[in-house]
This record gives sequence, C-alpha cells and structure tokens, in this order.
Amino acid sequence: MKTAALGSLLIAGLLAFAPIASAQTAADVDARLDTLYGTHEGYAEFLKSLKLATAGEDSAAVARMIAYPITLTLGGKETTLKDEKAFIAAYHDVFTPGIVSAIQNQTYETLFAKDEGVMIGDGEVWFSEVLTDEATPKSLGLKITAINQP
Repeated sequence: MKTAALGSLLIAGLLAFAPIASAQTAADVDARLDTLYGTHEGYAEFLKSLKLATAGEDSAAVARMIAYPITLTLGGKETTLKDEKAFIAAYHDVFTPGIVSAIQNQTYETLFAKDEGVMIGDGEVWFSEVLTDEATPKSLGLKITAINQP
C-alpha cells in the first residue's frame, strides 16, 4: 500500500514539473492563415470590427459583414436572409446574447482556422474571404459565412 502511495506521489511530482504546452500567439495565427489562405492580412481587423459593431449593437455595420444570402436557424426554423435589410430586421433574433458573448470573448490568438474558414467561439460564427460567382471571381472581402445559435 505504501508503494502505491509513493508511486502516485512520484508521478504527481513529475507532472508538476512537466513542460506546459505554450499558448498560440498572434504570430502562430498569422502563419496558419498564411498557410491556409495565402495571407493573414485583414483577419485581425475583421474580428476587431465585428467585436466593436456587436458591442455597440450596430446592426447596419454587422449587416455589411455578412455574405448574402445566409441561411441559419431562427426559432427552430431554417431561415434565409437575402440581404442587409432582412438581416437588420432580424438582428436581435440572430445575434442573441450567446452569439454576442462568443464574439466578445474571442481573441485573435485563440482563433481556429481551417480550409472552410475561421471560427469564432465554439462555432457560433464562421468567416472567410468570399468571392463572386463570376467566370473570373472577384473578392468581396472577409464576410461572415455562417451563424450557429447554441
């Protein structure tokens, strides 16, 4: 019995001195975005602008940040918002306190990015560069591409 207790203490002591994984830095995020999208320019500014707009409940500013049409679930029903006007009318139904909290708590250093876009929170909001559907696509810039209510 003493041997088991001593072994447990030894393991606990070793774990106390084990190296702790370092947190992701802004440079790490920049490098990840560069690898995925060829650039990291604009991503930190987009997040900052979204945080400011949602903190101030500036529905018009947020509306300009959305890729339309956008389909999401409102009140358990799939809904498509076709344009800024429709989004502004539904702003408080879409940007619930949970969604706004996820945005406000997000830092650039903790963004998750994959080939489909950049995630805010636990997937409440996704954004990425959006291109036109023309034969020679043109960038519409960074836009919110998905909003998922918790």
